[in-house]
Amino acid sequence: MIESRSSNPRHWREITSEHGLTPWTKGGHGAPIREGNRAALLVIDTTRMYMDMEGTLSIGPAAERIVGPLMQALEMARNAKIPIIYTKAGLRGSDEERGLWGEKVSAARDADPLEDTIIDQLKPNGDVVLDKPKASAFFDTPLRSLLTYLEVDNIFVAGVTTSGCVRATVVDAFSHNLRTTILEDCVADRRPLIHSVSLFDLEMKYAQIMNSNQLSDTLSRQAGSPLVPKGAR
Repeated sequence: MIESRSSNPRHWREITSEHGLTPWTKGGHGAPIREGNRAALLVIDTTRMYMDMEGTLSIGPAAERIVGPLMQALEMARNAKIPIIYTKAGLRGSDEERGLWGEKVSAARDADPLEDTIIDQLKPNGDVVLDKPKASAFFDTPLRSLLTYLEVDNIFVAGVTTSGCVRATVVDAFSHNLRTTILEDCVADRRPLIHSVSLFDLEMKYAQIMNSNQLSDTLSRQAGSPLVPKGAR
């Protein structure tokens, strides 16, 4: 049963009945992915542009919900000495640099570059921060190379939005054969239904889902990168 495969299956229960899961259970979707050997925490786009209520592309009240759990997840990751990698949009100054993002999300053309900073509650502490030109943290960035260098094969994903940049990053991580877990209470979207549908689909096809309060136990079974000096975080 898929129910036993999810540590917190609440998101898909909101979408469909047990009977409605038949098309997925018949195909074996939602099977568990075994844990990797070395972990990293990837924090997607927790910038003022999305997280502040007045941000140009604000996701609204949902942002506030994830700040506390994400602060705790960051503390767990630092205590476990695993790499933490942040992304932000890397606001570009011209239409040519923005490309189709500037056309599809027209308000992005007017965003103040100061909005493209990580909010104070979640600010990096000597961690890697990558600018990404498109939705996926892997597209046209050194992320895959960095994870290879750090010998990471297992990533935990947090940030915004569940249906957008989080989803794009998770699908690309799966395509790179990285064992991926989404921290359910550390991701958010503008509407609960979109958030829930996205988590349901990602769990069925590409990732594990867990609550951040389970992260500490999981990290205790995995090693931090040997290239992250002890006490560096």
